[in-house]
Amino acid sequence: EFRRVLFRSVLNLAQAGDIELGRASEFLTKAVMGMGLAFSDSARVADVLALGANSTNTSVTGLAEALSYAAPVARSLGLSLESTVAIIGKFADAGIDASRAGTALNSILSQFSDPASKFRQELGAAGIITGNFETALHQLAAAGPAGQKAILAVGQEAGPALRALLGQGMGALDALTAKLKSAE
Repeated sequence: EFRRVLFRSVLNLAQAGDIELGRASEFLTKAVMGMGLAFSDSARVADVLALGANSTNTSVTGLAEALSYAAPVARSLGLSLESTVAIIGKFADAGIDASRAGTALNSILSQFSDPASKFRQELGAAGIITGNFETALHQLAAAGPAGQKAILAVGQEAGPALRALLGQGMGALDALTAKLKSAE
C-alpha cells in the first residue's frame, strides 16, 4: 500500500509539473527529506507542490529547486511545507524564481535564525523580537518605514525578495498558505 501511494504521488507530481518520473521522484524525495517529513507525507508534498505551481508564477521545477535551497533552514525554524512553498510562490509572483528564490529565502531565514545578525538587530530596533518567522513577517509588514532598516540589513540579494514579499501584502501570503494547507 505504501509503495502504491508513493508511486501515485510521484506520478501525480510528474503529470502536474509536466516532468519525467525520475525528476518528479527526485523533487519529491528532496522536499520530503529537506522538510524533515516522512515518506507517508509524499501525497501531501506532491499536492502542495502541484497546487503551489498552479497558484503562482512558477512551476513544479521552480518550486522544487527553490525548496532544495531553503527547506533545511525553514525546517529548523519550524516553518511548515505549506508556508515555505507559499513564500517561494510569492517570490515567483514578483519575478524571483527557482534558485534565486531559494537562495534569497535561505539567506533571510539564516539571518533570522542568528540572534547576532544585523537583520535581527534591526528587527529588534523596530520592536520585532519574536522568534517566530511568520509572526516577524507580519510585524515587519505592519512596521512600515520603521522596518526598512531591517529589510536593508538582509543584503542586496535577499533584500529585494523580502521587499517584494512584503509589498504583496500579508493577506496574499496568508491566503496562499491557507490554500496550500487545503491541498488534496
